[in-house]
Parts: sequence; structure tokens; C-alpha cells
Amino acid sequence: MMKRLISQTIAPILVISFSLAVSNSPSYGFSQSDLDKLLKTKQCVRCNLTGVNLTGTLLEYVNLEGANLENSSLYSVNLQGANLQGANLQGTKLQNANLEGANLKYANFQNAKLQRVIVQGADLTGVNFQSANLDSSILQGSILQFAKFNNANLQNVILQGAILLGANFYRANLQGTVFQGAILQDANLQYTNLKDAKLQRASLEDSNFQGANLQNANFQGANLQGANLTGVKNANLKGAIR
Repeated sequence: MMKRLISQTIAPILVISFSLAVSNSPSYGFSQSDLDKLLKTKQCVRCNLTGVNLTGTLLEYVNLEGANLENSSLYSVNLQGANLQGANLQGTKLQNANLEGANLKYANFQNAKLQRVIVQGADLTGVNFQSANLDSSILQGSILQFAKFNNANLQNVILQGAILLGANFYRANLQGTVFQGAILQDANLQYTNLKDAKLQRASLEDSNFQGANLQNANFQGANLQGANLTGVKNANLKGAIR
């Protein structure tokens, strides 16, 4: 009788305790209050917007410095002039987004989908694009010094006039990429695919092209002084400065 009474007493307590534990467990989705704050004030520093869907939203000049937007859906979002310095956009879907003139210094776009994105005239110093897909995007005239493009897809990307000092393109796909007039001094281009790339008048001093595929790449007027060309494939460096 006593055992039955104890059992009947403990069982509800365990159920209540379990319910409280679940209700108080941390949420791994976005914060609704943070989202409301962003949409109302356009100011949301270090906000939690993980996995949020903002497809097609107008977010010009918002302040999302240090915000967490990991795995968010930002298709066709207008982020012109936005402050995303240090933001986490890992795995984010940003196809057709407008980031023109945005502050993207040290932002993390690892594994993000950025096809056909406009990022003209933006500051992307130290940005992380490792394994990201930037196919057919426009980064013309942007600041990308020390940016990480390891294993990224930059096929047909326009980087004309971009500043890419010390950028790392290790094993990146740069087929058809436009680097005309870009500054790529001390860049790491080891084992990249530069087939059909346009590098006319680019500054490539002291860059590392070891093992790169240079088939049909155009180096007319490019400065290759001090560059490492060990083991390059299909190279035609006619018109280059060496």
C-alpha cells in the first residue's frame, strides 16, 4: 500500500519536472522579438535570426552587425548599404540579393549560396567565402583583401577592379571569372581552375599559381613579376609583364 502511494505521488512530479525542463530548454531557431525589432527599427546588432525567412524583404541600410543569420533564406533581399560586419551568414541562401555598398567586413559566408548577387563597391575585408557558391555574381570594385575563397565556386563572377590583396583562392573554381584591372598581389591561386578567366591588366605580383589550370586565360598586360608559376597547366602568358 505504501509503495503504491509513493509511486502515485512521484509520477506526477516527474511529469511536471519533464514539462518544465522542455519549456525552459534553449531555442535553436530565430528570436521573434529580434525579428520584430529588425523589421520595426532596422537596428538589430548581434540579433539571433538563425533560419529566418526574409525572402524579398527590403532591408536597405539595416544594422545587423554581429548578427547570427545562419541557414537563413534571404532570396532577392535588398541589403543595399547594410551593415553586416562580423555577421554569421553560414549556409545562408542569398541568391539574387542586392548587397551593393554594404559593410561585410569579416562576415562569414561559408557554404552560402550567393548566385547572381550584386556586391558592387562593398567592403568585404577578411570575409569568409569558403566553399560558397558565387556563380555569376558581381563584386566589381569591392574591397576583398585577405578574403577566403577556398574551394568556392566563382564561375563567371565579375571582380573587375576589385582589391584582392592576399586573398586565398585555394582550389577555387574561377572559370570565366573577370579579374580585369584587379589587384591580386600576394594572392593564393594554387590549384585553381582559371580556364577562360580574364586577367588583363591585373596586378598579380608575388601571387602563387602553383598547379593552376590556365587554359585560355587572358593575361594581356597583367603584371606577373615574382609570381609562382610552378606546375601551371595550359599556360599562355603572351602579353604579360614578367
